[in-house]
Amino acid sequence: MNRTLLLLALGLLLIFMQFYNVDRFSNTTIHDRSKYSLHRAAHDAALQVNPALKVNGQIVFVRDKALQAFKDTFAKNMSLKPDLSPKPNTLLKNPVEIIFEDYIDDQSGVTFPYNYVNSQYGINKTIKGPAVIYEIRTKAVKHSTYSYDGYIYKNVIFEYPYPLP
Repeated sequence: MNRTLLLLALGLLLIFMQFYNVDRFSNTTIHDRSKYSLHRAAHDAALQVNPALKVNGQIVFVRDKALQAFKDTFAKNMSLKPDLSPKPNTLLKNPVEIIFEDYIDDQSGVTFPYNYVNSQYGINKTIKGPAVIYEIRTKAVKHSTYSYDGYIYKNVIFEYPYPLP
């Protein structure tokens, strides 16, 4: 009888550990894919500059085009629909939200290097040139009642570094 209870307890422990591993794998995969996708999307957004001002040596982002390029690239890399909601049978079950975007360029009135601080989103970085900044969030995938029930936040800063004098 004692061995039966011990085996039952061990079986329950192994099942609990398996649920933990599934959650850990899912959330780690979401973190990794989000990081990769954010960097690629921010790169594409940073390419959307005003060509007339670029000829004069200024980098000024065309904000509407930059945001659209960011959304398009991010959606393609994360297998999302154009409105950033997940496609069927993919890892994500909830839509991705862009909760913050900012553009620091030659028309922002700052000199580089510039210490960019946004305490609301925990961003503190020295920027060496014009940059695009995005913050996204998505709900973590739940596989059991003991899963993490919260949001996964990621931010990215993609910059054009100016050479230091």
